[in-house]
Amino acid sequence: MHRKFVKMSVSDFMKNFLPGEPPDMPNFERAFSGMPSEGAIEAHFYEPFKDAVNDADMCPGYKVAITQYKPDLNGSSKQKPDAALYPVDEVPTDARPNWNTQRLHFEFKRLSEQHDPLNDKPKSELEPDSQERADVRGQCISYAEMLLVRQQRAFCFTVAILGREARIFRWDRSGAIATERFNYITEPYLCEFLWRFAHLSPEEQGDDPTAIEVEPNSEEARLMREMAKPVEERCGHARKYFAESLDPSWKWWKLLIDVKEDTPGADADHKVLGEYLVGKPRFSARGVAGRATRGYVALDCRTKMFVWLKDAWRVDHDGMEKEGDILHRLNELKIQNVPTLLQHGDVLQHGDILRQRTLSQDHWKAPASRATMQNPLKSHTHYRLVEKEVCRPLSDFDNSKQLVTLVFDCIQAHEQAMKRARLTHRDISGGNLLINEYESVGPRGTPCTVRDGILGDWELSKPIPLEGDTSDQGARQPDRTGTWQFMSVNALNDPRRTIVIQDELESFFHVLLYYGTRYLAHNFLDVTGFLYLFFDADFWDVANARFVCGHTKDRAMHTGQPAPSKFHNNYTSGLVQRALHHVSAW
Repeated sequence: MHRKFVKMSVSDFMKNFLPGEPPDMPNFERAFSGMPSEGAIEAHFYEPFKDAVNDADMCPGYKVAITQYKPDLNGSSKQKPDAALYPVDEVPTDARPNWNTQRLHFEFKRLSEQHDPLNDKPKSELEPDSQERADVRGQCISYAEMLLVRQQRAFCFTVAILGREARIFRWDRSGAIATERFNYITEPYLCEFLWRFAHLSPEEQGDDPTAIEVEPNSEEARLMREMAKPVEERCGHARKYFAESLDPSWKWWKLLIDVKEDTPGADADHKVLGEYLVGKPRFSARGVAGRATRGYVALDCRTKMFVWLKDAWRVDHDGMEKEGDILHRLNELKIQNVPTLLQHGDVLQHGDILRQRTLSQDHWKAPASRATMQNPLKSHTHYRLVEKEVCRPLSDFDNSKQLVTLVFDCIQAHEQAMKRARLTHRDISGGNLLINEYESVGPRGTPCTVRDGILGDWELSKPIPLEGDTSDQGARQPDRTGTWQFMSVNALNDPRRTIVIQDELESFFHVLLYYGTRYLAHNFLDVTGFLYLFFDADFWDVANARFVCGHTKDRAMHTGQPAPSKFHNNYTSGLVQRALHHVSAW
């Protein structure tokens, strides 16, 4: 999250992000007078703070619970914030953090300056680079990330207690806005924040109103459990994935998609409401700032069919097209081996009035010393997309021949999209090459299982300019987005260059090499080391102040030889070597 923070005065923070007129606040003037002095042992801050908030009823309807000592048993990360705020009837009784129900969390540090994740000094970088302060910043980010993953949220808050001072953070998918540091003992800001927070609606606290919790004993929960039961079917992976998502330690949801009806003769104002039941996401992107993509195997409430639902915060900059509009065009052109669009639309806030969008980017201001600096925070809009195909990951291929065939299917989809829709994909990666497995009829009329490759995730695709058109040739976003491991050498070394077909074909080669090396038999002695050096490694370019392609991949694309290697299947070895020869010749 480097350069994704914005600083704001406490009064402006309250005015912008804690709306409404709550009841008159009681006098909490000496509420925190019992807090330890600056530099005291961190653990000595917990109980006095909890007692101060709870005993004074500073946050009516909510209680602070200490959650520092035991991690959540239902989480794999074992993260445990120092304390969190819970509704009074959902306060944990086992001193473990419940990520499903906490409304905000608190992080305590002993010292106001040395442990401050940000910097208030004029003409200084907002994000101090000392290791100790960077570690605190990383802690705050990781807790916000966990809360946003476990709940259906548009944003969330964190309170950092730094000795006898504090900061309040508001996190969304663009970045974070933080107050200036203030003395919470002598100034009323923290009391006012908690009082106002308690009188906000769930939506104003950050909840997504289009995600409705499915209660465990409801009819919808019963339907979900019934549909997850195994049945006799040839291609049962979608049902299996759905059953795996019904984790009782995660909340289950009904997600809504409210879009205009896309049928001939339909009223332009008529809306179609899609309702989809989901459990734990099958895929969840890391980090706070970004597209925050979550992929669900969902149950369509209307058809009772399993579908793939993609929930993301799309980049909403000029020239960025919605992925659903792109898929609609590809489907209309009958492009093979791409997902089939069922429904898509921006997620609405406050009924039909507004879309759910990030706000952090609207409050960024360039430093006075760099007035022409481009805003590093992207604008994001909450978006949902539903596709017909529930696919398997590429790693589920059976053998080398099938791997090559699946990759070739995706290359064909890419070729058709370039020639007939004039699109480059711009994110060819292992996660976007998928297996569409379905039941069909064999040549003798007997049922059989078919596997085709599908090229998914077209959200970063970009039109190919017509010959002679030199407008808008650069990147449309403040920084390049893509999947580092599979990007071409040229794209990694120059993130502002336009992606061309040679880059895309090189990415297909990297996918083939990665999956072949990881899953097929060969004579590599150090597979883990090679995969890291070729696909993950980077190099700091001092002259341009940015990370560029690692030496191993760069050298391979210039010499035509990735490493002393040979696959046990001679056909695969020959194919990889010929492909590398052609790619490195560009």
